[in-house]
Amino acid sequence: MYSTKQELNISVPWRSNRQPSLLMINFFRKIRQKLLTENKFSKYILYAIGEIALVVIGILIALQVNIWNETRKSQELFDSYISQLKVDVETAIKNANRSGEFSNMQSVRAQNIIDFLLNPESNVELKQYKEAIDLLGRYSSIEVSVGNLGELLSGKLDNVYRDQDLVIKVHALQGSLANNLEITQRMARRLEEYQAEIIKFRNQMYFLNYPTNNQDWIYDSDYWSNSPQFLLNTKNIADANSSYSTIIGWSVEELRVFKEYLDELYLIKE
Repeated sequence: MYSTKQELNISVPWRSNRQPSLLMINFFRKIRQKLLTENKFSKYILYAIGEIALVVIGILIALQVNIWNETRKSQELFDSYISQLKVDVETAIKNANRSGEFSNMQSVRAQNIIDFLLNPESNVELKQYKEAIDLLGRYSSIEVSVGNLGELLSGKLDNVYRDQDLVIKVHALQGSLANNLEITQRMARRLEEYQAEIIKFRNQMYFLNYPTNNQDWIYDSDYWSNSPQFLLNTKNIADANSSYSTIIGWSVEELRVFKEYLDELYLIKE
């Protein structure tokens, strides 16, 4: 059996290795007591003032260090956000370019149909005409936006409001993209209506040609060229896609300028 002392062999390191702050407090206390016992009141007053000054200086230093740390953390968060924002803007530009290119191509295809049907001297080949008929009515529904722009103005990043130029540019870009988005959404609704008309025309053609087992009924140029409604609808599709592509191009240019601005002002090392 172990003795009680052996069973309770507990070391208490803090009693022998006191923390620096406790040692400092004891050190000053001993000096203060010595001065009082020696009746050196004037020196005690000077000592007390010095001790207070040291405490105040210590508090100020601690506050300053805390401010530096908070500032550093805030800057790191801001830099990280700007870095991600640039990636998001690049992604938005790529998506918008694809959307604009597709819309432009759809406009060209719709115009090819009209030229093939109404202009015998056009350079539109039969292959191009068939491709255009197959894809007629399709449209891009990609919305050009950068979701993180809103967070820049949400108040989460104090650094933003120290740079009024950045705030102005973010507001301008956000407003412009929202305006362009509203226009393209209206055009997308029109294209939906035009697409519905195309489906209606195709259904009519299908029932007319179903008994004949004609596999190429959808490409019947005589039928399409004698349908004013089809020609008008196709012209509307060409115009709407052309306008859609133009507005997307505006958004792409605004995003590109904004990204160059971020690259110039906030060059973040990987």
